Amino acid sequence: INVINGLDLSFDDLIENKVTSSRGQHTKADREVEEATRFLIEDILPAWMDTFKPIPPKQRRVIWPLVKDGSSVATPDDLSMESAATGWSAGTPERRSRLEDRIAHLELDADTRIETCKLVTFYFTRKILPNITALKEEHLYQRGDIDGLREKAENDAIEFIQTFGSYLDLFESLLSASESLSKRVVHSLLSIAKNDPTHIDCTKQLIRNISIVPYEPKLLSSLLLRLDEIVSNPNASIPENLLPLIVAAYPDLKPWQMRVSLSSCKTNPGEIICDTALKDMDTKDAILYYVYLSLLMESSHMARMDEVLVREWCIMSISIEFKSENSSRRENFMKVALIEDATQSPYYRDLSYLLDASISIQDMSLTLELSSEIISKAKKQSDCELLTKTVRHLMSIATNSINEGMSSQFDCTILKKVLVLLHDLEASKHKVCRESINVPEELLKLLNASTEKQQHEENITMLMSNVCSPRSYLKSIFAWEPSEHVPMLTMVSILRSCLVRGLEASIDGSDEISFALLRIREIRQKGMKDQNNAELQQFNSGLSIWEQMEQGSAIINK
Repeated sequence: INVINGLDLSFDDLIENKVTSSRGQHTKADREVEEATRFLIEDILPAWMDTFKPIPPKQRRVIWPLVKDGSSVATPDDLSMESAATGWSAGTPERRSRLEDRIAHLELDADTRIETCKLVTFYFTRKILPNITALKEEHLYQRGDIDGLREKAENDAIEFIQTFGSYLDLFESLLSASESLSKRVVHSLLSIAKNDPTHIDCTKQLIRNISIVPYEPKLLSSLLLRLDEIVSNPNASIPENLLPLIVAAYPDLKPWQMRVSLSSCKTNPGEIICDTALKDMDTKDAILYYVYLSLLMESSHMARMDEVLVREWCIMSISIEFKSENSSRRENFMKVALIEDATQSPYYRDLSYLLDASISIQDMSLTLELSSEIISKAKKQSDCELLTKTVRHLMSIATNSINEGMSSQFDCTILKKVLVLLHDLEASKHKVCRESINVPEELLKLLNASTEKQQHEENITMLMSNVCSPRSYLKSIFAWEPSEHVPMLTMVSILRSCLVRGLEASIDGSDEISFALLRIREIRQKGMKDQNNAELQQFNSGLSIWEQMEQGSAIINK
C-alpha cells in the first residue's frame, strides 16, 4: 500500500514534469516510476492474488458495508465486522455466524481488507481495463483482428469482475470502465452493484426524492443502472426530472452512456451522432439528447472544451435531419462558430469542421469570417491542409458569386472580400501561407468563369486590378482571353491604373512593377545573371538602346 501511495504521488510529479520539461526527455526518476509500476502490476499483484480465495460478489456487502458519512470510499472502520453486521441483514443468525467465521478465517482483520480492496482495484484499473482502452481509438468497431482482441480483453475483464468483484471500489472501477467505452464491462460492474449496500441505499433515495437529490459520486452506479434498465425495456424512457441529475453527474457519467440509453439511437459508444443517425432517431429521443447536450454546454466548462461534445452539439444544431423545428438551434451553432474574440472562446472550436459546416448551411458570410480567422491566426497557419481547404472554399464562393450574378446590377461585395483574403494569403509573412495558393492561377479561373457567362467581365476585371497585387493581376491578365464585350480602351485604362499602383508600390519599397526591374529581379532569383549576359548580348544585337531598355535587356557596364 505504501508503494502504491508513493507511486500515485510520483505519477502526479511525472505528469507535471512532462508538461514543464522538453518533449522526449525523461528523468531517471520518471523511468524508475514507470519500471516500478510495471513490476508491480505485471509480477507482484498477480502472484499475490493467487494467495487467497476471493469472497463471491454476492457477499460484497460484508466487504463494503453501508457508508454513513456521505463518502464514497470506505474507511477501516467501515470495513470492520461490526459495521458489516449493521450494514446488511442476512437470513438467520446461524447463517450470519457461519459467514462471519468464514470471513474471519480468510480476511484476517479490517486493515487487511481495506488494503486488499485498494490493491485489487489498482490492478483492475491499471492493468485489466487499459487492455481494452488501448484498442478503442482507431479501429474500435471495425471487423477483423481488432474486434477479436477487444472481445477477448472484455471477456478477461468480466471474468476478473466475477472473481474479485467483492473487492473492487465501484466508483473508481465504473469511471475506468466508462473511459474504455465498454458497455459489457460496465454492465458486469452494475451486476455486482446490486449486492452493494451503499448502492441499494442510493437507489432508494432516487426513487423517493429524485428531483431534490444532489449528485454525489456514490450515486453513479444507481444512475447507470437506471439507464441500463431503460435500455433493456423498449417501452421505457428517461424521465425528464432525472435529466438534471444526469447532467450534474458529468463527467463521471459519460455522454455515450446517456446516448446508448435512447432506444432509437443506433450509434456505438465511440461514434459521433451524424445526419444518418439523426434520420433514424425518434424525434422525442433526439430532442431529449439535444436538451442534454445544451444543458451540458450551459453548466460545464469541461463539456464546452470537449471536441466530441461540441461537434455533436453543432451537428444537431444545423442538421436538416433533426425533425424538431427550433430557431434557437441555429443560434447555438453560431455561439460556437462566430465569436468576437477567438483567443477567449468559451467553446472548443474546430475551424476545419466549422468551415465545412458553414458551406453546408450556405452561410457565405460565416465562411468568409472563418476564412479570415484561419488566415490571420498564427497557430493555424502551419496547417497546410486547412489552408488548402480554405482556398478551395473561397474559390467556390467567388465562382458562385460570378455565376449567380446574372442581373444587370452585379453585387461585387462577396467577390471583393474573397479577393482581399486571397491577397492576404499571398502577402503573408509565413511561407506556408504563400505556398498554399497560386494567386495568378486562381484569378485566371475567375476571369475565365466571367468570360463563359459573358457577364460583368469589365466590372470583375476592374475589381481585380484595384484589390489584387499588380504582379499577380498582370500575370493572370496576360494569360486571359477576354470576350468581345470588353472594349480595348477599357482594358488599356485598367492596365494603366494597375501599372500606376505598381509604380507607387515600388516607390514605397514594397513592390517592383516596371518591366526592367521585373526582369532583373527574375534573374537575381534564379541565380543566372552571369550566364544570361551572353544570351542578352546576342538578343540585343540589331536593337537600339531604347528598344533594349523597353525590353528590359539593356546591359550597361559600370
